[in-house]
Amino acid sequence: MRRVALLAAAALTLVACEPKAETYSARRTRVLAEIAQGAALPELQELEARAQAYARSLSAAQGAEARAAAQEAWRALRVSWRRCGPWLLASAAEGLYEERLDAAPDYERLAAVRASEEPLDEAGVAALGWPRKSLPAQGELLFAEGELSARAWSLLQHASREWAREAASLAKLWSEPQGLAHALANPGPGAAFRDAKDAVDMLLRRAVTVVARLRDDDLAALAGGTRKGKPASFAEGFDRPAHHREEVIATLEGIARLYLGGGGAQDGAGLSALVAKKSARVDDSFRAALESALGAARKLPADVVRAAAQDPTLGRRLYDFVTLLRAQLTTSVASQLDTSLGFTLADGD
Repeated sequence: MRRVALLAAAALTLVACEPKAETYSARRTRVLAEIAQGAALPELQELEARAQAYARSLSAAQGAEARAAAQEAWRALRVSWRRCGPWLLASAAEGLYEERLDAAPDYERLAAVRASEEPLDEAGVAALGWPRKSLPAQGELLFAEGELSARAWSLLQHASREWAREAASLAKLWSEPQGLAHALANPGPGAAFRDAKDAVDMLLRRAVTVVARLRDDDLAALAGGTRKGKPASFAEGFDRPAHHREEVIATLEGIARLYLGGGGAQDGAGLSALVAKKSARVDDSFRAALESALGAARKLPADVVRAAAQDPTLGRRLYDFVTLLRAQLTTSVASQLDTSLGFTLADGD
């Protein structure tokens, strides 16, 4: 009898010590904090560091060697910028940063800059509109054929420093004590996110926007697709350095950081952890679609525009995979996250 009592007591002890299953609400709170600290902040800090490195590369005296170093730093910064797509999710960040820092170049006015030998000072560059000093606009000057004029080099020097300051401001928007990282981990009344569901909703909305722009702005013409019901054509400057293979890959890697967590597929610290809690099938399906899109992007040749002109089917596979990503985000993934995206985001596939 005493043995039975001891066994029963031991069983009760084991039950009491067994960890409780994590509730969906608790997991969501944990995941939001881990997304902020493990994915968003490191990427934004990397962006700030690369922006500073790019500005430093232009501080040297004008010459072929300095220009080559600046081109390399510009490409690295563009990749980092594209990886940060998911983190421009607050209305302030999206409006104040994305629309300015990534503004399409004003080609006509940049041509005038290239033709002038009169340098610009810091105040003069600060007064310019962003289409003449955004990162794509700077790339337009850096990679243009022929030597750079004194005016172009001075614009690059001052504009790169201004861009670096803006990148630092964006990182601070997330990292300051009551910033977006804190708000994401601690949603509530008066914060940037009303509650945890609102935070997840905004993350997913931003992911859909990033994927849709990748498809419609970068890939539609490659794949012979359509834009607003009409055959897509390359935007002016599409074959310039602002749209190369590494940027396409970086955009998808940014989505992977949001969905899989900062540590990758086995991290369990991204939106995947929430989707899998409700449906392993939906989670597996989206992971597979994401991996397929990344695989197709990595197989693109470096000069994707020239290659696609020779083989119009080249970009179609990637375009289709990205279209599938968007469709799953707006339907099955959104459903498992209890998110309603609305007509404008969910429609269009």
